[in-house]
Amino acid sequence: MLARRGLTSSEWSNALKLSMNSMSNRGTGGRSVGNRLCRNPSCGEKKLIETIPHIRGFCPRSEALRNAAHHKVRTSVANLFRNQGWEVYEEVHCEAISEDGSRQNRRADIVAINRQKDKGLIVDPTLRWEGNDDDQDEAVNKEKRDIYLPTIPYFKNKYGIKHWDVFGLWFGVRGTVSPFLMKFYQDNNFKKNQMKELALIVLKDTLNIINRHLYSN
Repeated sequence: MLARRGLTSSEWSNALKLSMNSMSNRGTGGRSVGNRLCRNPSCGEKKLIETIPHIRGFCPRSEALRNAAHHKVRTSVANLFRNQGWEVYEEVHCEAISEDGSRQNRRADIVAINRQKDKGLIVDPTLRWEGNDDDQDEAVNKEKRDIYLPTIPYFKNKYGIKHWDVFGLWFGVRGTVSPFLMKFYQDNNFKKNQMKELALIVLKDTLNIINRHLYSN
């Protein structure tokens, strides 16, 4: 859990509740009024329970704010490479080429290129609720590598760079910083405080998404 720095008293209190899964909402046992279904009509019709992970991760009512939070993280990570002189592109259309030669359209969050080292990186930041899996960060990285490794031939041809790698970066939406993320920052000589600041931004966006859902009409 992050230190209180940068959080208001209300945000700090709600962050603690998030860490213990005890924030009051319809899906919290003993706190529902009438029923536990999500107050978003389309979710209620599907009998979906209004849990905090549902609000933050899946409810259509929060989709625009979720997208904005993701884009903020994507650009922040992209800027870390830009500040070190890399050639950086965001939201890049590409094609995944299968062994049988078939092609599928993809969109890479970040493409970072160091032409002096003939090196390119495909980086996909992902914001997800923290689960009980100790290897959630490694699982996200594997998932993204399976998606984007088949796009490397496309990027080799597009940018003329021979050496490529793929990184899926998991950011816990409650401000969690994983060992994999810490190593990624260290390997790329990014400052540790930059990682903490971004984790704080993710947490604040999560609190805002939940607050908007619970208290807006």
